[in-house]
Amino acid sequence: MALPAPTTSTWRPNQLSTKGVAFRRIYFSADEAALAAGTIQGIGLDASGNFTLDTTTSLDLNITGNLTIDASGTISLDGVGNSNITTSTGNLVLATTTSGVVDINAAGNFTMDAGGTMSLDAVGASNVTATSGNLTLSTITSGNVILTSADGEITCNDLIRPTAAGGDASTAALLIGVGTSGTPATTAVANKSFFEHRCQSTATSGTSYGLYLGMQAHGAGAEHIAIRGRVPLTAAAGNAHGGHFTLEDDGTGKVTGLGTGCRMNWVMPDAATPAGGTYYGAMAEIYSNGANSSAAAVTQHAILAVQSAGHATGMATVKNAIAFAGTDGSGEMIYAHTITTPGAAQGSVKCLFNGVVGHLYWWTAEGTT
Repeated sequence: MALPAPTTSTWRPNQLSTKGVAFRRIYFSADEAALAAGTIQGIGLDASGNFTLDTTTSLDLNITGNLTIDASGTISLDGVGNSNITTSTGNLVLATTTSGVVDINAAGNFTMDAGGTMSLDAVGASNVTATSGNLTLSTITSGNVILTSADGEITCNDLIRPTAAGGDASTAALLIGVGTSGTPATTAVANKSFFEHRCQSTATSGTSYGLYLGMQAHGAGAEHIAIRGRVPLTAAAGNAHGGHFTLEDDGTGKVTGLGTGCRMNWVMPDAATPAGGTYYGAMAEIYSNGANSSAAAVTQHAILAVQSAGHATGMATVKNAIAFAGTDGSGEMIYAHTITTPGAAQGSVKCLFNGVVGHLYWWTAEGTT
């Protein structure tokens, strides 16, 4: 540090310990009277080696202007007790300029409190990691937690557990799940959905899916189910459905091809299916859990209900109960021909027609006359 030529040079013993360092100059820019009165305007220290300040109590630097420390080498600030670097106004910057990293290590806790916003910006791959315990990212009184990915993917390496409605951690889910049979997610609020996705597509070609679940059955001998709906009745519910699918026309759209409330099919390969097993395009069943299972007291029950419902005027325009389509001919699914003498029926199937019991008769052979 270059110092001007002193007009007054004063050495006050026992104020500085040089620890054997040869000082080129110790310079006070005030006279003895000003020094004694505490009105010194500046102090200059210029050493050819290391410069050490030792005190058995405290070292207090009070500056009404700026404090600048410039080093061509390293800077080390070491403290034993509580320490701080504080600015009452303005910014506090901790940075490297041309190279190097900022490395903060805490033997205990590391706390960052901001009265305003906080921004962590990085250029390369980055992480916030806890070797043990939970890592919480949250807002307190207001605001959302927003996760945005420039490449369109957010990766989670463990089970995602939504806890807005409570529930224990799922013991069977692999990707997303919450709740167990003993402690499920719960609500007492009407007209709520635990999971809701409302989507809209404006595509004019191709196929759009609101939800697509595809599961490959690679496990030989196991049962594979892509979607499972289940409603255990533990109270006197008004209505209950294991699954409810709807094709809804609000009067502004239409279907120019096929429209179904629910479509189920068995897709055969372009090859002969080997013998063994039973295949259905759709299946409806009433399952009895044990010997005491009984539907005798429920007169309005059926394995399959085919009905026209809603307003009576619209119901009157629905004329067909079931549509059959397939190959026509003798021995085929449909055999369109005139039968004048059907012969004796081999049996009948009990059905409900508008709630009244009726029977559909069946024969073991095609009628030929």
